[in-house]
Amino acid sequence: MERAKFYAGNEGREVFWNAEHFEALLFTLSAVALIIFAYGVYRRWQMWKAIGKPDIRWDNVQERLKRLLLDGLFQIRIFRELYPGIMHGLIFFGFCGLMFGTFFDAVEYHISEPLGFAFLRGNVYILFSLSMEILGLAVLMGIIMALFRRYAIKPDGLGYKGKPDNTTEDAVVLLLIGAIILTGFTIEALRIHVTRPPWEVWSFGGWMLAGAFAGMDPERAKTLHKITWWVHTFLSLGFIAYIPYSRLLHIIATPANPLGLHALSGVCHEWCLDWESETYYRMSPERNPRGPETGTRRSSRGGAWRHQDPWSPVAHRSSLPPHLRYSDYGVRVARAPG
Repeated sequence: MERAKFYAGNEGREVFWNAEHFEALLFTLSAVALIIFAYGVYRRWQMWKAIGKPDIRWDNVQERLKRLLLDGLFQIRIFRELYPGIMHGLIFFGFCGLMFGTFFDAVEYHISEPLGFAFLRGNVYILFSLSMEILGLAVLMGIIMALFRRYAIKPDGLGYKGKPDNTTEDAVVLLLIGAIILTGFTIEALRIHVTRPPWEVWSFGGWMLAGAFAGMDPERAKTLHKITWWVHTFLSLGFIAYIPYSRLLHIIATPANPLGLHALSGVCHEWCLDWESETYYRMSPERNPRGPETGTRRSSRGGAWRHQDPWSPVAHRSSLPPHLRYSDYGVRVARAPG
């Protein structure tokens, strides 16, 4: 069908501008990415079922839904620490907002507009564009904060006994998200450079970046736009497929906990009462060793969502000074006999 024309008073944009012939292939690749994603989640689910125990999953539904909403959706707990809380919030809420915006845009293009009801027009479109710019910049700011914290500040909570717990995957995840955002801004800037609709000044990120392409021939800009569009597409779909096979799994796993959808092992470290000592077991009793009476670090067991899988089994042991608090640390509760 013929799409609407845009003008002052009926502001909007062509969703598949310069990529109208790629729509069918995009849907095919999206389906492949979602199948890979679903298989990864299924594989994890099978593992959780194998190691878990039968339990009552649907008691106290109101409280479970409350915790799901507060901790899973609104991420309340992460703000207990200011810097990592703001950092995580910028990335999480910014990226979720962008994903919702993409879905919102697709619904209008594929459903409401063909039915004669286009809602992303005029002031609604301008507000939508402005919101997407702010969310994109929020994610980039969060990525910069995360890189600075992990590779410059290097807090104790991101390592063990002064040794940073940095893996290649940490950098890959942060740079992948950053690349998705930057290629998105570049696509927008190239479109604005060629079409120059005056209302796109509200898309301030793309509008300012379009100045970098000043003087570029429109046909050359359109070619560069197609290349960048495909790079952005593969990065985005690859990110979706990658989630259940990486430590990004906590995006799915942690919100599931309040509804009892899987075992808690590997979600967070568990504080133990014992003090930590590297030499204790050389002199400890053979039966029921209780640990040293004093020390500077409390022992903890298990792993957490931000660690690689080898760190996550219950048998893993680590330690941390007890005055420190981190979002991936919980407490181990045990009942004394008698």
